[in-house]
Amino acid sequence: MLLEFYVENFRSISTGQQVSLVANNAIRDLPKEGDAEYGIHKISNVLKSVNVMAFYGYNSSGKSNFFMAMNRMINMVVGSVRLNEGEYLPYEPFAFEEGWDNKPTTFKSLFIKEDKTYEYSFSYNKTSIVSEQLFVKIPGCSRKKCFDRNGSEVSTDGMYEREFSLKKINSNRLLISLVGQLGGVTANEVMGWFRSDFDAMSSSLDDSFGSYTKHALVENDAMAIEIKDFIRKFQLGFNDLSARKIDFDQSQFPAGIPAEILAQIKSKPIIELNTRHAVYDGNGIVKYEKLVPLDD
Repeated sequence: MLLEFYVENFRSISTGQQVSLVANNAIRDLPKEGDAEYGIHKISNVLKSVNVMAFYGYNSSGKSNFFMAMNRMINMVVGSVRLNEGEYLPYEPFAFEEGWDNKPTTFKSLFIKEDKTYEYSFSYNKTSIVSEQLFVKIPGCSRKKCFDRNGSEVSTDGMYEREFSLKKINSNRLLISLVGQLGGVTANEVMGWFRSDFDAMSSSLDDSFGSYTKHALVENDAMAIEIKDFIRKFQLGFNDLSARKIDFDQSQFPAGIPAEILAQIKSKPIIELNTRHAVYDGNGIVKYEKLVPLDD
């Protein structure tokens, strides 16, 4: 369960921006169903989190980049194990003011995995991990430092020293990834959360959502009805939505294309989406209906 996320110096985000899902204790007037408050998850007697949060703002104000930052952190944690020494990191510093390309990008997540609260963060530039930290809070115990990395130097405390003390660290790889690869229990708990429990989805950043909907309109009659009913509620100005799978025609392609590429194209058929609009005469009376490509 995500509690807080922080990002600094990433794309259109310069100074640190943080979102917190920790509920203000002053929230007391939400309706209840049984023992549960709507919109609130009770983690302990002193800690609650909100179940939903809305982001709104001007176009180009950074909303999508904030979610992209979440995805970037997830992908770096999960994919760091595959990096070879010398490979560049996905560094995209703030570009609209001088000096930010000399500063590291920083990500931090505070989250709960089972009954433990973890705080994991790292900073990086184009070539290397600048710093990296992991702290854990176990119920009934004080907050413990698992490790604190500064460049290639790592300090650990007590029970975590054996797991996180490494003599050599690739400059461009995350310590959490290296230790997880070696079977570290705590490291793999953190890696598992990023791999399975932290999802940052955006239809504006991932074409797979549109592809899923297109295929559902063609291949799943029951779901197609639900999709169309859902769209009609928005009153977008058209009466219906139609989907048609365009058959693969090899004759449309030049000769000599390798068979494996043709097989790939054939495995991903094109689905054409059209909206059905009323066409009126000069007196405002519907004369007929016309199909218009959805992209139009």
